[in-house]
Amino acid sequence: MYHENGASWSGPTGFYYRDHRSTPAAGQSKTWTMYVWAPTSYEDDQMELAIVGRFGDEATFTLRLDAVPAGVTGAPAVGSTWDIPARGTFELELPTHKTEDGKTGYQFTVTATMAADDGPNGVCLPSAAPLLLTLAAGVWVLSRPRARR
Repeated sequence: MYHENGASWSGPTGFYYRDHRSTPAAGQSKTWTMYVWAPTSYEDDQMELAIVGRFGDEATFTLRLDAVPAGVTGAPAVGSTWDIPARGTFELELPTHKTEDGKTGYQFTVTATMAADDGPNGVCLPSAAPLLLTLAAGVWVLSRPRARR
């Protein structure tokens, strides 16, 4: 995830693989910016974004493609959205973009929306507390070589 120092982030600007801020309240959403790229040593012409769903039923997750790197062809259309399954693996094959500057990679937003009534007084159930940390931990493996078929 990428955070810029400002009103909604007090830490240093940069890439993070975990977000330890609190889980949104029932019926609320939280959105992160995520960049996907391959290291310059990567050799395949395709890469795979894989997100392992280990979430409860307390939230739904949506992935939206906001920008495609300059010069990349054959990528999904900007604005495309995908639902991330609560359990199992979401996989998206992308044309490879190699760079040393992650901010030039594919730009996505990931939105978590908590169920409208998760518990008493609209408070998320305890099982939802690690939910967003799991998302962040599961997403840090952003691009990997695709499986040979």
